[in-house]
Parts: sequence; C-alpha cells; structure tokens
Amino acid sequence: MDKRRELLTRVYFVFICFSVLSVVIMAKVVNVNVVQGDEWRKKAVNNLRWKKVDAERGDIFSENGSSMVTSITLFDIYMDLTVSRERDFKANIDSLCYYLEKYSGKEKSRWQWESELKKGRKDGIAHNKKGTKYYPIAKNLDYMEKLRFQQFPLFKLGQMGGGIIVRPKIRRVKPFGAMASYLLGIDRKDAINVGLENSYDAYLKGETKKKLMKEIAHGVWVPVQEVEDKSSTKGYDLTTTIDVDIQDVVHNELLSAMYEHDADQGTAIVMDVKTGAIKAMSNFNRTADEKFAEMQNVAVTRMFAPGSTIKLGTVLALLEDGYVTPESSVNLHGGKHKFYGEVMKDSEPHGIYETDVRTAFAKSSNVGIGGLADVYYNQDKEGKRKFIRHFKSYGFGEKSGIDLTGEPNEFLNDPDRHGTKFSRTSVPWMAHGYEMKMTPLQVLAFYNAIANGGKMMKPYVVKSITDNSQVIEEFSPTVSNSSIASIAAIHEAQDMLREVVVSGTARKLNTKHYGISGKTGTSKDYGVVVDGKNPYNASFAGYFPSEDPKYSMIVVLFNPRNHGYYGGVVAGPVFKNVADKIFALKLDLKSEHYTEFREHASNTAYSKPKFTVGHRGDIKNILKHSNVPSKEESKATWVILNPYEEKLALQKRSIKKSTVPDVVGMGVRDAIYILENIGLKVKINGAGKVRHQSISPGTKNKGQEIFIQLG
Repeated sequence: MDKRRELLTRVYFVFICFSVLSVVIMAKVVNVNVVQGDEWRKKAVNNLRWKKVDAERGDIFSENGSSMVTSITLFDIYMDLTVSRERDFKANIDSLCYYLEKYSGKEKSRWQWESELKKGRKDGIAHNKKGTKYYPIAKNLDYMEKLRFQQFPLFKLGQMGGGIIVRPKIRRVKPFGAMASYLLGIDRKDAINVGLENSYDAYLKGETKKKLMKEIAHGVWVPVQEVEDKSSTKGYDLTTTIDVDIQDVVHNELLSAMYEHDADQGTAIVMDVKTGAIKAMSNFNRTADEKFAEMQNVAVTRMFAPGSTIKLGTVLALLEDGYVTPESSVNLHGGKHKFYGEVMKDSEPHGIYETDVRTAFAKSSNVGIGGLADVYYNQDKEGKRKFIRHFKSYGFGEKSGIDLTGEPNEFLNDPDRHGTKFSRTSVPWMAHGYEMKMTPLQVLAFYNAIANGGKMMKPYVVKSITDNSQVIEEFSPTVSNSSIASIAAIHEAQDMLREVVVSGTARKLNTKHYGISGKTGTSKDYGVVVDGKNPYNASFAGYFPSEDPKYSMIVVLFNPRNHGYYGGVVAGPVFKNVADKIFALKLDLKSEHYTEFREHASNTAYSKPKFTVGHRGDIKNILKHSNVPSKEESKATWVILNPYEEKLALQKRSIKKSTVPDVVGMGVRDAIYILENIGLKVKINGAGKVRHQSISPGTKNKGQEIFIQLG
C-alpha cells in the first residue's frame, strides 16, 4: 500500500510539473504571438526578404565567334569570427594569419591580422558587435585562388567549423580590353547600362528570379538556403558584325592620332559598303589625367556641324537637278566673297577665280560651292524647299536607325519649320555644312550610300541572337533608301570624290596601289568654347578601294591642338593608315597591281614610322640603317619626321631659349635634354614618347616646372 501511494505521489508530482510547464509555455506562446507579435514580425521582415536575383548575362561575340564580352565568377571571402570552437581558433590562428599575409592582397602583416581577428572574435562573442560575423578577408578571387583559401588552417574546417564564408559574384569582362569598349557597353547595377549592354539588355540579362535572403550584416544579404538554384536561366548571346582585326587597327591608329594631335575627342567607324554592317567603331575622350579612354560613344551620340564633308550633298543635288556638270564654270572669287552682308572665306586665299566645279570641290572651296547653291536654290522659297528636300532624301535631319540607344535627332534648318532662323545666308552656309547638326555615323551613312551606287543601308551592329548556339533571331541588311539620286549623278559624285584624293585637299593620301575616294572636312564648333574660343573639328569621310568599294569610313577628331586642324592633315592620315592595313589584311583582289601592294603592305603596314620629333643626326642614322627613303627639308638640329609624304620628310622644329618649346612627339631623353638646357624643371609620367606637355608651346620661359605625359 505504501509503495502504491508513493508511486501515485510521484505520478501526480510529474503531472503537476508538466501542467505548470505547459501553462508557462502556452503563456509564452500567447505573449510572443499576441503581446509581442507585431515586434517580432517586424524583425522578421527586416531580416528576411525575398530579393531579386539576376541570371548570368549572355556573352557578346565578334562576327567570327571571338569572345568580346563574357561573364566570369569571382569570389569574396569573409569570416564569421564567432563560430569556431575556442580550441580550434587558438590552434590555427597563427598559421592562418601567415597565409593571409601572403595571399590576401592586403598590406597587413601577420601580426596585424592576428590582432584584428582576435579582437574581432572577442567583441563578437562578448558584445555581438556588428561585422564580426561577416569580417572581410579577400575580394575578387578567381576559382583557383578560392580553393587555396579554403585549404588554409582553420578555414579548411568549413563554414560552421572554421568560419569561412565564400560569396560568388558575376563580373563582366572584355577579353580584348578597351577595344570597342563603349560600343560593347557597360553593365551597371546602380546606373543605366550603355552600348549593346543597354540596347540588348532584355536579351542578355536572362530570367530574373526571387530568392529568400537574410541580412547577416548591415547591407549584406545571403541566401537562406545555400543550395544552388540550377533553374536560373542564362541570358541569350549576341553575335556582332565587329571584325576584331579591323577593330584592332582602328583602335590603335585613332589612339595614336589622339595623342599626336592632342584632341579632346575622336571617333573612327568602318562600315561594310554593301550591307551597312559596322566592322569597327572606336571612340576616345580626354580623361582628367590627360590620357584618353572610351567614355562616350562619340560616333553615335556626338552632334557637330559636319563642315565640308557636306559639300558632297550640295554637289549631288546640283548634279541631280541638272544645274551643273563637273565641267561647269564657277567663280571662287580668290577665296573670299560676301553673301548678303556676311563674308565667306575658303581655308586660305588661293587667288583662283574662274574654274570648274570639279576643281572647286576638290579644293573644298566654300565660296565656290556656296555660290552655286545660292544661285540655284536661294532665289525663292520653292528653291530653298527643293534644296532641303534633297538633304532630307540623303537622311540628313533623321536618325540613322542603328541598333544602339542614345542616338539623337539631327538638326537641319528648314524654311517651313524654323521660320526666321532660315535666313538669306542659310543656303550658302548649309551648302558647306553649317546650320545643321549630325553625328559622325549619320555622315558616314550618307557616304556609304554614294559608295553603294546610291542605295542607303541602315547601320547595324548585331547579326544574331542565340541561345546555346541555337539562333533565336537573325538580322539582315536593311535598305533605308533604295536610291538617293540617279545613277548618273552618283557616278559623277564618285568621280569628284576620287579627284579630292588625286589632286585636291587629300592628295597626300593618294597611292598608286589602290584608290581612295573621300572628302576632307574642317568645321568650327560654334556651340562649344574651349580656352575662350570656338574649337575646330577635323574629319575625313570616304571609301575604298575606289574601283570596287568594299569599306566606307569616317574619322573625326574634335579640337585638335597640335599640327593644325584641317581634315586632310589631321583625320586624313588616320583614314589612310587604316585603309592600307585593311587592304593588306582583308581584300582579296586578283589584279597583279593589288597583289604587289598587299605583299608590300603586309610587310610594312605595321612598321611604318609614326610622327616623330628628335635630333636630326639620330633620325638620319636610323633611316639610313633601315633603308627607308626620306627627304631632308631642313638642316636644323631638331627636326620633325613627317610620315605623311611619299617619302619621309625631315622638317624643321624651332627651339628658342626665351619660350617653352614644343616637345610633343619627342623621345623622353631628347625632351628632357632640351627642356632642362633652357632652364625648365621637368617632371614626367608614363613611358614612350611625349604625348602632352603641361605648358603650351610659345609660353614665356620663366624657369617654371613643366609636366610631360609619355605614352
């Protein structure tokens, strides 16, 4: 009986304890859910969220399948300083810090690492201090580097045992570096994408999904489940029209010209004549440190008054309407004439009066071409309308339609739309490229149409969109205007463009091996003020080979400061250098004449001396040793090696002690020798030849400090 009573007592005691415990638990549940419910739910919302996770972006390829933009996975390493057991931490911290000093990439000694990690662990355990559960160790590691870190002492115990946290991230890279960088574009998280990354973002970005994330440090979110989501869909790939060989040539020739002429901006575009496909597009802007980088798609977004390249449009209109032939007479008035109170000048007073239209165009006479437009299109309103209709039929005043975002609408003065802005002087000034704004690409589209027998093609960059090599969408050449003029007028215009290179303002570009056709352009930028004045822009637009046009091209340098600002001197040589190399690399013409040139160009295209300044004796010895033909135009001590003549020309460069000399183009040794010998204090940066000097040539020499940038 006593045993039974004792057993029941124990049972009742346990029951009462469980009952009390149940009441306490229920009370806690009610308190958490009802009394404190709002507070806990708020914390859950703050620390757990469904966040959008982007899929891996698609790749961008050149026309032959070379990768131009791709995504790679990089890894950031963090450490939870509080998770490892004390004995494991103490046993491994010394050797871990040895490896962190060696491989983390941070300038910390092993003792600094040890001090920081120990202090962080102490603060984290004692005070739950922020950051100790997600302490940064290393960033931007590749896969092999990540594996190395995972084998470090302590870290090899894993996330729960050693505290290592590995966070993968996707980074866009361009295997060809800066080549066509802005055309290809930039994928940005906190700003609008640019280039193809923007225009084709919907295809490249893939499928965006949501994933439950937790915040483990301020602003640091990680997945609640670490299992990789295999269902995430990669974006589509793009195959472009870009030819990497041509792009490489264009990039390097334009960059060299930017330094040589010290321009603010520059662009060069190469287009396939028959299709409108962009084969190369380079753009450069001056940076804050006086270098050049791709920072804006100048070719597509930069508006400017195109100047004399538009004389082609005026002459084509005159030919089409039958008002003139290339042999018709025109008065150039010696290079200066007044139109309705406004004086128009040619680039220089040449003293030519009566001549033919072909010569006026070849010599780029503003007065001659403007005068013809005035006579035939500026006498009544219908004539003005007719003139503008021609320009509109060439695509002036409209976008080119390229598959890139950011292309602005052109401005074309119009008597019906702009009222008093269209004055008596508008026609003669528009005839040589003013009172209108165009982009370099829009000018090129017009020249490409001339090369293509009058058929205007819409420029495009993307050939196809693919998913794992399966074509999703394919883009074909598109005709914008089947005929901008009669075939007879087009042929006459082609002959006149050839004459510009044979005997006109671009005659230094002429070669006996193949034909170049094109037009120089020099315009004043009245919408911009640099150093208190309106800068000039230099351009050359054309195509080659003239006999059977394959490629059209435009080169524009904005505000060139060195060696003049005329299109034939600044932009023309870039055009020819690029054309020579493309001809040698790409064109398969059977003529013995062409074969001979290609063999010659293949051997010399990449070895032709660039613009150089130096000691005459040194340069003569090098040329003699290299068997390079040259002509000596000066006996001065310091000379310029001008590569734009048929023979390399040694021309005088004056050095005066009273003023700061021009050392751009010199080797660093010669530049320092000259500058220090006239009392200047020289500081240099970079390697190579002098590309920029901080004090303008001609400034009074006061023994000041001068900075020279090499490149």
